[in-house]
Amino acid sequence: MNLDFTAEFSDPKLISARVYEQIRKAIILRKLPEGQRIVEADLTRAFRVSRSPIRDALKMLAADGFVDLIPYRGATVSGISPENVREHYEIKAMVEGFAAYIGARRFTENDISELGGILAEMEKEVTRSNLEKVLEANFAFHKKVVDCVRNTRLSRFYESLTHSIRRFGTIGLTEPRFQKLSLKEHQEILAAIRDKKPSLAEERTRNHALNMSRRVLDYMKRADNGKS
Repeated sequence: MNLDFTAEFSDPKLISARVYEQIRKAIILRKLPEGQRIVEADLTRAFRVSRSPIRDALKMLAADGFVDLIPYRGATVSGISPENVREHYEIKAMVEGFAAYIGARRFTENDISELGGILAEMEKEVTRSNLEKVLEANFAFHKKVVDCVRNTRLSRFYESLTHSIRRFGTIGLTEPRFQKLSLKEHQEILAAIRDKKPSLAEERTRNHALNMSRRVLDYMKRADNGKS
């Protein structure tokens, strides 16, 4: 396992959470690939902490589906199944589609301006083929749409949903052509919201989520064929 962790940890209460976030990010960005064994001793050296917070972080990662904990064998990065991808994106399509529908009816000019700013940043990073920044802007856009509905329960549910989907998004945005397609779809969603066309905003948002699902599944299929 070759990871470069440079953060210093001083507050014991935050150690497990910070370890969790950095390992999760490494898995999302595929620095830790599926099936990779995670060795506690390696992590204690990388983070310069004891094994206790490492174990706590691994338990949280397992609860969120990022790693598998196997008795007497330790932790490995969990696999991604086609069924898991389809199920998550179907739910994502429903939630984000609803949020876009509401958005086209009642988002403020400030809400729309902030969404436009996120897409401007995304466009800049797409031209640079900066996968990590494109991924950040992609999720920032959808989170902003959901949060602007101003429904606390919806936002909390969406936040829990996106934990796993971030892994899928990395796969779906790996190729520059997919980044460009995704940007175009986001721009079309925002245009429908700005033009106050709720049904169109919902339709475009749902289609975008399902398109991402197809891209992820297609990439996974091609990767599997390459192994055989």
